[in-house]
Amino acid sequence: MRGGTVKCFAYLGLLRLLEEENIEVHSILGSSGGAVVGGLYANGKTISEILEGASKLNLFKLSDLNAIRHLDIADTQKFESIMKSFIGEVALEHMPLNMYIQLTNFDKHISEVLDHGPAARIIAASCAFPFLSEPIVIENTLYGDGDLSGGYGVSFLKSRGAEVVIDLECAQSITHNHSTLSLNILEPFQILRKTMRDLYRKLDPPDLIIKDLDQDIASAFDFSKVYEMADKGYEVSKLVINDIKELVLRKKSFYNLSRLKN
Repeated sequence: MRGGTVKCFAYLGLLRLLEEENIEVHSILGSSGGAVVGGLYANGKTISEILEGASKLNLFKLSDLNAIRHLDIADTQKFESIMKSFIGEVALEHMPLNMYIQLTNFDKHISEVLDHGPAARIIAASCAFPFLSEPIVIENTLYGDGDLSGGYGVSFLKSRGAEVVIDLECAQSITHNHSTLSLNILEPFQILRKTMRDLYRKLDPPDLIIKDLDQDIASAFDFSKVYEMADKGYEVSKLVINDIKELVLRKKSFYNLSRLKN
């Protein structure tokens, strides 16, 4: 699950469809907004609970005058506190569902996946996007938004036992509304994120990428639209459910055949 601000709640539509079809989710790898949605789900929150909580979020409650002086809009400490209010002090390794968080290691200038440690803090770090919020120190290492450096994490997930890796393309579209200062500032980073996605799509592609998500439903931080995003995610996922079932069946058949040979 990659970033896309409010659009990330479309992932809940995919998860709802998988639940209805009794297709088991083995693990989730999330970065940025996808880390938020995935982390809440992996810790046992129902889709309804996640949507209800998210619909009440207000970006201005995350703002901080001291952070704004440093060209940051959101206070990462406040965001971490909000995450704790949802998931408590749980560690990633103790979540009911395997949860992995992708971040950018600013000290080494590399992409990194964490599978243990304080979940709320790690999720907040993965959302620390330049000019929006400050990076976070975890175990003496400075971390920020995972989408800046990482891909889909397919090889990582399969090394941890995943058989089929699916992604829903819901990243924030690049805008050219030059009347909005914040979008002018963020646009180079949006281009960087898109470049990274396109690169990893070739180098380490998921088994299936669900596309055609309507980008015009909600603006980046319009949390009143989370229900609509989830519904749209469900609709576009429903269009490829037969492909998903075929992939799962094929992998299970291959696994069973391999066991017989051994």
